[in-house]
Amino acid sequence: MSKPSWGLSICWLVLALGQPVHTEPPQKEDKGTKIHPSRKDLYGDQLPQGAIARMGTLRFRQGNDVQAVAFAPDGRTLASGGDDCAIRLWDKATGRQIREFQGHEDYVKAVAYSPDGKRLASGSWDKSLRLWDVATGKEIYRLTDDQGKVLSVAFSPDGKAIASASNDGTARLWEAATGKELRRLGPGAEGEALPLAFTEEGKVLATIGEDYSICLWDVAKGKKLRHWKHGTPVFTLSICPDGKTLASAGGFESPEIRLWQVATGRELRNLKGHQGWVDALAFSPDGKILASGDSEGTLRLWDVAAGKTVHHCECGPYISTVAFTPDGKEVAVGGWDRMVHIVDVETGKEVQARGGHQHIVSSLVFSTDGQTLYTGGFDKTIRSWQATTGRELRCIQGLEDKVNCLALSPDGKVLASGQGWRILLHDVSTGKEIRKSEEHREISSIAFSPDGKAMVSGDSSHWIIRLWAVATGKELHRCEVQQGSNLKVAFSADGRLIASGSWGGPLHLLDANTAKVLRKFPGSQFSIGDLAFSPDGRALATARWGGPAELWNVATGRAILRFDGDEDSMAAIAFSPDGRTVAAAGYNKAVRLWEVATGKQRCAFEGHRGPIWSVAFSPDGKMLASGGNDTTAVIWDTIGPVIEGGRRLSIDDLKFLWRDLADPNAGKAYRAIGALTLSPKQAVPFLKEQLKPAAPTDDRAITRLAADLDSRDFQVREKANQELEKLGGRAELVLRKKLQEKPTLEVRRRLEGLLENLEGPVTDPETLRSLRVLEALEHIGTPQAKEILQVLAKGDAEARQTKDAKAALVRTAKRPSSSP
Repeated sequence: MSKPSWGLSICWLVLALGQPVHTEPPQKEDKGTKIHPSRKDLYGDQLPQGAIARMGTLRFRQGNDVQAVAFAPDGRTLASGGDDCAIRLWDKATGRQIREFQGHEDYVKAVAYSPDGKRLASGSWDKSLRLWDVATGKEIYRLTDDQGKVLSVAFSPDGKAIASASNDGTARLWEAATGKELRRLGPGAEGEALPLAFTEEGKVLATIGEDYSICLWDVAKGKKLRHWKHGTPVFTLSICPDGKTLASAGGFESPEIRLWQVATGRELRNLKGHQGWVDALAFSPDGKILASGDSEGTLRLWDVAAGKTVHHCECGPYISTVAFTPDGKEVAVGGWDRMVHIVDVETGKEVQARGGHQHIVSSLVFSTDGQTLYTGGFDKTIRSWQATTGRELRCIQGLEDKVNCLALSPDGKVLASGQGWRILLHDVSTGKEIRKSEEHREISSIAFSPDGKAMVSGDSSHWIIRLWAVATGKELHRCEVQQGSNLKVAFSADGRLIASGSWGGPLHLLDANTAKVLRKFPGSQFSIGDLAFSPDGRALATARWGGPAELWNVATGRAILRFDGDEDSMAAIAFSPDGRTVAAAGYNKAVRLWEVATGKQRCAFEGHRGPIWSVAFSPDGKMLASGGNDTTAVIWDTIGPVIEGGRRLSIDDLKFLWRDLADPNAGKAYRAIGALTLSPKQAVPFLKEQLKPAAPTDDRAITRLAADLDSRDFQVREKANQELEKLGGRAELVLRKKLQEKPTLEVRRRLEGLLENLEGPVTDPETLRSLRVLEALEHIGTPQAKEILQVLAKGDAEARQTKDAKAALVRTAKRPSSSP
């Protein structure tokens, strides 16, 4: 695998020894995030702090469903609002984001420029109408009093008034300069789609009445001029610039577009051609073309005079908004694929189409050598990428359904994907389909057994877990479990167990040979977004919706650790190959890394624009991939690459880092591990002098300490407790034997606490330093570092340091040595 750049390594080292890096989630870019200037993606856009590469692009990517688009009067800038609660300004020529407006607390459903282009109005489900200064991105005012969700906004042509429609059935006119309410128009319909539109001269406003009629209002007087029944709910309407024709569409079973004469309310024409219901309409500035978008993702451009389709093209799974450029040559399209599309009106073809996924990246997995990343998306494609550059290597197109999940066989030769109700197997070397299985309803997860002979799948629709023979595709066993949607499954490292969890049911542990349930985890009746076995199979990590990530003891089914941090909804979780780190991500757009030993956050990577659905470590643990709503995957540098030299560490630097290794702050210790990893020539000799193998256990001394727990002297009892805690697992047998002797209540509580601490977070500074030093040595991986691990592996057999050193040697033996 090629090494990431020298520049990033030096930056990582300087940050490690100086200012904090990543211990708290980095702030957003417009709030002063310091991003390394040499790192850009293949499109020339800046990568976020800690990123190595981006697969795909963020150009014209909203981060969640796009609900509204509007062009500035000069046509060079485009505004979009969406389900990420953000408003984004884009450079139309390049698709680069110019500015982001933050403030709304719920979906942004409407945006509109003032005629002079200096202000932008927005409406949101947070029941507010807001006015923004376009040049600075600052909020001018917000209107929140006594109104429902604001679903539509529009400036009057003279810019003096703003009209809004809310789902409480009211349309209102506001003074644009002050935000003062001028008048209310209504009552109107109540619903989630209430469009409105001014005529070009601004004297008439069209709204939807309470009986789903189309109403025309005198803006100056607030009086209804006329109305006519539409017959079905109206999802969208648009008035031709000449003020003579109004287009409307609506109704889940009525894909037609109706053209009406404004003066009389007479229906002029019915435009047919859409297969799904129409949710977006816009007339071109000259009134000759009508753009429409439907629930099937089809954009149609109509010749208004002839009533015929001129062009049609596909723009995602659902189109919710369309808008013409002021010159009428292009139309912007937004919808559920989280993107803004620009379509040429003359040709009907998308311009500025960019590579990468065109919808959510739902799943990803590294190749066995870590050089390639495979991604699956809702755009019905599977793509392979060069991990360190983001260059796309292959795209498997033409799949029949969106890709929900991916899994790679242990030998790296077969890539499995769950697509709706199908499981497909592809040859990795050629990309060709090997086999297809269609005996499912909704595949939400799949996993290969460690030997590659079997595969397990989770069927969310039927709550069925199935075991399959990979060679034949034959079903071996099945198990119906009481689960909810998003049924996740995973194999343990030894292949003997399968874990399952979902958004509505408890954690289950199954026998991998029979698919029979062995255990339900008590206290796990909550929404699980994802789960993962630790590499040694002893623990199970779960990502939870609306709760903390947790660690469970597989043998007992007990929750042993809750990872600190916020309790935002998490959808993805993964263990690092060495089992020391857990990564999780979800709706808060950040990837968080926790130290397993303490449950404390090590760092957070922030750079996605929307929720994250999948995370995966590279086989060597030095990279982490994440993918989600913004259609991209990002490769993150988890520790900083091992390089030939770097900043030379002084003895004072080394002592400083040695101290930090024992710090209860997991972020500070993580930086120390990274700094030592980046300077092996100075770090290894220093560590060699500090480290000694664990001394043999003196069972008689442990027995005496256990006896001192019953001493009459409180200080003796406390000291014995502290010494036994330091001994950790080496004291376990003696403690369990003492517990069986029916001790006093206080002694029993101390014994149970000590035994429980063996599973819970590590708090002893010396133990923490020992664990973290081993991690640094394993990351360094040079022959000299391995020599130290070999010496430590000869310590007391029951000591944690000895066991961890042996495990580290096993892992380092599986990959090439780094240069000293």
